[in-house]
Amino acid sequence: MSSNEEEKIKYCIDSSALINIYRQHPADIYPKIWPNIEKLIQEERLISPLEVHDELVRYEDGLVDWVKDNKHMFIDVDDIQQDIMIDILKDHPGFASPDKEPPYADPWVIALAIRENREYTNGKSKFSCAVVTDESFKTNTYRIPNICSFYKIRYFNRFDFFRQEKWKFE
Repeated sequence: MSSNEEEKIKYCIDSSALINIYRQHPADIYPKIWPNIEKLIQEERLISPLEVHDELVRYEDGLVDWVKDNKHMFIDVDDIQQDIMIDILKDHPGFASPDKEPPYADPWVIALAIRENREYTNGKSKFSCAVVTDESFKTNTYRIPNICSFYKIRYFNRFDFFRQEKWKFE
């Protein structure tokens, strides 16, 4: 990539980011956000594991309709992700909470991002993959940013995601 060519990133988005974008940036007040998000989906640059879909459809608000309308962005688990998930849970046994009602999507967000980055490294994808989450890094916990750091996966909160894409909203 030349120095004046911008790197385009694929994003694997977590439930927390989608929920907060929907609730705190509604389309009637921030009309440019949702078309931008949908453009990334069309470009196959915004993805999420199917488990995020399954978490989100349990809510009873307008986000459910949006999630159902954009189901193609939610990627089903494959054998590669299954193998990655086994490694994640070996390295971080507390990351999948047995106390939480399934589906528990967080480990699958990481597994999908790792798979996408392997495809990028192997030349099968033209985009590296970063995670979008509104969770924050907190020492000695099993949170998405902590696990991303362990596996050297870039991660953004929703505002840094907007900045990375150079989105401006008035």
